[in-house]
Amino acid sequence: MTHEGLSANVTVFSALIHGYCHVGQLLEAHQLLEEMKKVGLDPNEAIYSCMIETFSKAGRYYMAQMLLIEMRETYRLLPSLVAYNSLLECLCKERKIVAAYRLFLDMRRAGLEPDVDSHNIILQGFFRMNGVTRAIKVYKQMPRYNCMPNMQTEKIMVAGFTRCGKLSRAMSFLDSLVAARRQVDVVACNHVLHALCLTKLTKAEDFLNKMVGGLCTPDAISYTTLMHTYCKAGRLDDAERMFQMMKAKGCKPTGVSYEALIVAYCRVVRLQSASELVDELMKGGYHMNASTCNAILDGLSRVGLVDQALKVIDYVTEHKLFVDPDKLVTLIKALHKVGRGPEGKDILRGMAKKGCLQEPYASMF
Repeated sequence: MTHEGLSANVTVFSALIHGYCHVGQLLEAHQLLEEMKKVGLDPNEAIYSCMIETFSKAGRYYMAQMLLIEMRETYRLLPSLVAYNSLLECLCKERKIVAAYRLFLDMRRAGLEPDVDSHNIILQGFFRMNGVTRAIKVYKQMPRYNCMPNMQTEKIMVAGFTRCGKLSRAMSFLDSLVAARRQVDVVACNHVLHALCLTKLTKAEDFLNKMVGGLCTPDAISYTTLMHTYCKAGRLDDAERMFQMMKAKGCKPTGVSYEALIVAYCRVVRLQSASELVDELMKGGYHMNASTCNAILDGLSRVGLVDQALKVIDYVTEHKLFVDPDKLVTLIKALHKVGRGPEGKDILRGMAKKGCLQEPYASMF
């Protein structure tokens, strides 16, 4: 850098290194750091913190650890809390929970108190590795260090318990939040509701009623979770009842809510009900993703409701979504069965023009 006529100082190096980190050019950033040291300039906390954070976010935990060791041992510098948390999160995502917990403890020994984000990251890391006991210990120690759990912490605890098969613990934890007059988040409750639907369906609706009764206000995901479960269990009447309850409570259904019922209606050949619901879905301006469109398209095509299936194709084309090629084949077969085979080619051509047809089919049109 000095050969190019630039004044070699910490500010210039810092600006360049931050710039390289910002655009993800990690090799160039590290080369500048090495050049900086060669010309006798000591990197500062901001430079190291920026590089540790950037390497961590890129999944390069080993390099981030080496930078941390270097700044601590060579320059007696302490990285920022953000940099520490970034490395902590990277280690947890890579399932290096022993190294992550060692780093978590090292923060406090170095004189940097872990914040609520630090605790949330390590809690998620322990639950990811089924370390329920360790997670509980970390959670209980938070107040001792003047770090109070927030709503995100509580969501992590409930989600962690349910994913680790500790459903009764999750429910007890929610009860403890209510007893402490803490606001209970619907996302946390939905984790429990989902687990109940998988294991204790008879208690799932009881839990939903508990939510309605004051635990928290159910959202579209709450009702749709039960609807999907009832549909899979063949309890279509209960799914319909849940759908109507959802609307009666002022909770607007989503495209996924409609998907559950439409596909279920097609499965039991209730064509009129499926057709009416598709019309309601299209007129209501509901958002659908590609997965929902694929499921509805497949269900309608299999029972010969081609006009309704074509409405889904119109939605897909308008919103530039991709349709599974297998679902398109099912639709084209359905068109042939009702004597409308030539329409299939026009549909594919129109989708190709809108960029909604995947290769190798798109290049055919």
